Amino acid sequence: MRVRRLSISLFAVAAALMAYSFYIGPDPAVSACVNGGRAAETVSACTELIESPDLRAENLPILLSKRAWAARRVGDFNTAMSDIDRALALQPEAPLLWVNRAFINDA
Repeated sequence: MRVRRLSISLFAVAAALMAYSFYIGPDPAVSACVNGGRAAETVSACTELIESPDLRAENLPILLSKRAWAARRVGDFNTAMSDIDRALALQPEAPLLWVNRAFINDA
């Protein structure tokens, strides 16, 4: 139980750091994806951003990670693992992505 609480705390810190590192502009989709909220809305907002032609390549791993976590929350584990693995393929040196993958895989 203690390890689980520690893991949840570490994930919260990791998510906060990822959100802080991502520019949150005036776009409501950006806010909905990065700041979370209801999981289905987060998946939709992140998908909109990922599919946008204006997407900056350096933001893709963060958006994939956010969508993966939201997909996990709605029970779509295949999408969650696919997204987090894609994010890790783009940025394998990012420890927060590995932490996120561990949580998704543990579900």
